[in-house]
Amino acid sequence: MMQKIIAVALFFLLCIGCAGCQKTPERPIAIGNDTEKLIEQAQKEDADAASESSAPLDLYTRLHAPATYSQEITSKVGRLHVFADAKVLLPSCELPIVRVKPMEFTLAQARRFAEVLMGNDATYVQYDYENETRGAYERRIERLRYALSDWAEVGQYIFDLQYNTEQEAEEAMRKLIAKAGTAPEAYPAYTPEFEWELRPLYVNGVEKENNDTYFDLYSTKDQRVFSRLSIRNAGDGFGVIEMEYIRDDAIPMDVFNYESNSRKTEAGELAITPEDAQQLAKNTLSQMGIEGFVCAANLPYLYRTDYNDYRPAHFLTFKREVNGAVETCTNAMEASNEYNQSWKYEAVYLLIDDDGIVRFEYKAPCEIVEMVAECPELLPFPEIQGIFEKMCVIVDNKVDYNDLWDSGSMEYHVTTVRLGLVSIQEKNENTRLLVPAWDFLGYERARRTAEDEWRTTGDTSELEPYLTVNAIDGTIITRGY
Repeated sequence: MMQKIIAVALFFLLCIGCAGCQKTPERPIAIGNDTEKLIEQAQKEDADAASESSAPLDLYTRLHAPATYSQEITSKVGRLHVFADAKVLLPSCELPIVRVKPMEFTLAQARRFAEVLMGNDATYVQYDYENETRGAYERRIERLRYALSDWAEVGQYIFDLQYNTEQEAEEAMRKLIAKAGTAPEAYPAYTPEFEWELRPLYVNGVEKENNDTYFDLYSTKDQRVFSRLSIRNAGDGFGVIEMEYIRDDAIPMDVFNYESNSRKTEAGELAITPEDAQQLAKNTLSQMGIEGFVCAANLPYLYRTDYNDYRPAHFLTFKREVNGAVETCTNAMEASNEYNQSWKYEAVYLLIDDDGIVRFEYKAPCEIVEMVAECPELLPFPEIQGIFEKMCVIVDNKVDYNDLWDSGSMEYHVTTVRLGLVSIQEKNENTRLLVPAWDFLGYERARRTAEDEWRTTGDTSELEPYLTVNAIDGTIITRGY
C-alpha cells in the first residue's frame, strides 16, 4: 500500500487563526461524527430540497465555490506552514448519503476471479515452497548467484531479511543446488475444488472460535513462475476481508509502497499508455463482475522486483460510485473509530505493466443497503474554507510543541480541494456511511532542523489528505493512514 515517508504531521493542539483567514464560523468545530444527528439533519434538508423546484445543477454557484483557492497559514508557534494553491474540484451531480455494510467474498466469486485473472486454460498446481520444481529452484539459485556476485552492494539488500552474511547465502545456495538435483520437473495439474479453508485462531495462546474462511490458489505456465490468488474472509480474527492476485508470487509484498519517480530513468519506460491501462482495468473489473466502481486515480509507479531493482507500471485505484458521486481517493487506506478499532476503506487496486496485470487487490468489499438522503444540503464553501484555515494548523499538529523540531519546520502544500464522498463508521453498528465531504489534498515538505535538507512526501501523487471536512455539518473527519 502508499505510505507516508515522513511520519511527522498532524496532532490536536490549540492554535489561533491567522491573518487573511475567513471569519471563524459560528457553528462549533468538532472532531468526530455524531452519525445519528447527521442523518437526522440530512434527511430533513433532503426533504426540503426535494420539495423545491428543480434547476440546472451548478454546485460552484450553489456553494459559492471558486475554481481555485489560495492561502498561506502559519501555526501559533510558527513551525507549521500551510500553503494552498489549489484547484477546487466539484462533481456535476448531487452528493447523497449512502449506508453500506461489509460483505464477504463467495466461492462463486473466487471461481470467476480465477478464470479472469489466471485464464480459462490455467494450469492449477499445489505449490509448495519447501518442495519446489526444478525450474523454481533454478530460479532461486540464479537469484542467489546474482546476489553473491556483488554481496556488499547488491546481495545483502536483496536478502537482507534472510541471510546475515555472504557465507550464509553461499551455504543456502549449495543446499538449493542439491534440492534442484532431485526436484520434479513439474507439479501435476489438478482441478481445484473451490472450497473454503478453515484455520484455527489463537489469542494469547488460546484457540478462539471463529467463522473466518480462506482460499488460496496457484497456477503456472512454465513451472518456474507461479501466480497466486488469495481470499481472506477474516473479519472475526483479523478484521480483514480482502482478495489479492499477484502474477509472480516471488515479487516482494511491498509492491504497493510508493516509490519516487526519481528512479524512473533507471527503470525504463512503459509501452502501454495510461489510457490503455485504464481500459484494461475497466474490462477486467467488468469480467470479474465487480460493479459500481470508477477509476479515481491513475499514477505512474515503480515496483520492486525480487532482484531489488525497479520496474515501471501504472497504479490504478478504483473507488465506489453512487449516482455519479465518487468516493474520494486518497493515500489513506485504513482508519480507526473512537474505540481505536481499525477498518479499511473499500477500494480496488491494480498494478499494470507491459505484460498485463502485475497485481490486483480488492480491499474491504461492501454492498449498498440504503439510500439515506439523495441530496442533503451542503455548507457553502466560504464556511468550509473558514473551518479549514482555523483547523489545519491545529488538528494533529505534531511540530509546534515537539522539542525534536526545535529549529525545524514542516510545510503542507495543498494542491487540490475535492468535494466527494467519504466513508465513516456508524456508532455501534457494523455499517458505514458514505457522506459528502471536502478533502484538502497535496504533499508535504519537512526538515527536522534548520541545517537538514528538505524531504518531500507525495509530490507526485498529491493524494495526502491534510484535512477532511464534513460538507453537511462541518465536523472534522479523521482520515487515518
